[in-house]
Amino acid sequence: MREEWEGINLTGDPSPSMLVGWREPRRRLDALRVVLHKDVFGELADLCQPALDKVQSYEERPFETFAALDSDQYFWHEHASLPQLPSRGEAPTPDDNVADLVRLVKGVDALEDATRNDLANRKLSFYAICWRHRDSVVGFVSRTDPVATLKPGVRFFQYGNTMRTVGRPDFALKEGADLVVGIEGTAILTEFAFQTLFAGVAFENVQRDMASVRQALAGTIPLTPGADEALLAEVSRTRSMALHLRELPGRLEIIDLDIESLRKSLDAHDIDADLILDEDGCFSFERQNVPTFFDAIECRYFEDDLGGGHRRADRFSAR
Repeated sequence: MREEWEGINLTGDPSPSMLVGWREPRRRLDALRVVLHKDVFGELADLCQPALDKVQSYEERPFETFAALDSDQYFWHEHASLPQLPSRGEAPTPDDNVADLVRLVKGVDALEDATRNDLANRKLSFYAICWRHRDSVVGFVSRTDPVATLKPGVRFFQYGNTMRTVGRPDFALKEGADLVVGIEGTAILTEFAFQTLFAGVAFENVQRDMASVRQALAGTIPLTPGADEALLAEVSRTRSMALHLRELPGRLEIIDLDIESLRKSLDAHDIDADLILDEDGCFSFERQNVPTFFDAIECRYFEDDLGGGHRRADRFSAR
């Protein structure tokens, strides 16, 4: 078990804090603090306990962009490896220069308090239940709108031999968490939650990653100006393409890429090499063929030994 998960106290002092958050049009996250009554502390602890049990007992794996977790594993992502983002305050703190979600969790008690109108008028996309731990904060984050199932028009009832009407609640919180934001890093229990709530992380590195890819390919199979433009456009458009780009420099470091081997590999899997290569031995492709470019370098094509067909791996881990 990671040392920072030891001794997390979900009962007694200190009391929990809670935030509700949303994504702004500029891809940045923002949040408001929910003022808590002491009567809910025990319930909030019960909701967080399953996620705490997992990070204290599951096998930890370093984060891999495209790998899949087994049922008894979680990914670990160091906060120090997250890209720096511009500070929002006039007097920045060390936590201002990390991903927004980490900043919000660490500064939960300094957030503006939410009002009933805020809950009704904002499109919330996540919430976090936070606990003080070792002069920092640990946040149990759920990528769920806590009021999505409680919209006007829905009626609520209670049944104890006879059905009776009950008042409409303001929150619906689920047991467990998708992410646990720790002191030095984040435990990822649900990959999709990390990819969406840390989406800006991928886009912040696009220009740097493009420069690394250009340099790595320059001595092997360079990009034509048109391919460079197409690749940049696609990785700037979707998170999944940006994440593929993030992994590409590391992949190029460990493979021996040359034009003959690549053409042979594409031919073996019945992929038309002209989709991504020109007659001069350069990568040349349109935007619609960017996925083929990634698939070829990542070697996602394989043969179905039992079924006899050509296949493409959507999710894989190194073995």
